[in-house]
Amino acid sequence: MLIFESSAMQEVLAKARRFARSSGTVLITGETGTGKELLAQHLHEHSLRSEKPCVRVNCAAFHDGLAESELFGHEQGAFTGASRRHDGFLHAAADGLHARIIAATNRDLKKEVAAGRFREDLYHRLDVLTLRIAPLRERPQDIPGLVHHFVAQFGRENETPVENVSSEVLRQLFSCPWPGNVRQLRNVIHRACIESDTATITHVDIAASGAFDHPTESGHVIPMEFQTLPLEEIERVIILSRIERFRGNKTEAAAELGVTARTLRNKMARWREMKKAG
Repeated sequence: MLIFESSAMQEVLAKARRFARSSGTVLITGETGTGKELLAQHLHEHSLRSEKPCVRVNCAAFHDGLAESELFGHEQGAFTGASRRHDGFLHAAADGLHARIIAATNRDLKKEVAAGRFREDLYHRLDVLTLRIAPLRERPQDIPGLVHHFVAQFGRENETPVENVSSEVLRQLFSCPWPGNVRQLRNVIHRACIESDTATITHVDIAASGAFDHPTESGHVIPMEFQTLPLEEIERVIILSRIERFRGNKTEAAAELGVTARTLRNKMARWREMKKAG
């Protein structure tokens, strides 16, 4: 069972349980990847209509002018390309008149209405009961529970030995901004479960995917493991990785880094002295 620790998600789920028993239209808002579709499914499963179909409709995929016919259906020949009768999505959801609408969007519909990109009357029809899912960066308390849930899920599905994640990885997961929200976290853990051949996911298992890399405001990408390191330590890590890549050949490593071999040797000598002193 997935348990959310943040007060934000606990409040959302409490509201969802109350809303589920009503027949009112529910509008779920939140950034891409926050889990709006899962919350809609949760609402359906706890509603009085749980025995009826839950029909998912992506309105953004409709061609211009065809939304009405896709939702309510059309007869054969009603328009160019209508080669057969189509009952519509609402008919599929328990004969239409008994269907309940649960809408979800990653847009700010009030701003869309003000900009003339969304019909105001439709907005007021949808905005009866509202649930907002906060982005993952605003509720990092939920990360451990989500991680362990995904580890258990993908461990079973892929028959891998993975059972948990290292404390180092968990710390890094906490500091990641997660622009893709829960969906991005899920994908990261999924890949790590497949790539890991031990019981514990380490940074090595997911670093290659770029999961901990994210752009700065200037557009440059900074690896997550560098976010909390001093500049000199970052330099040391990069230099040692280059030397390892060239099998200990400092001249070739220096050439790729754009410095002289002497500069590289001087830096390494200084690091050795600092290690002895420290």
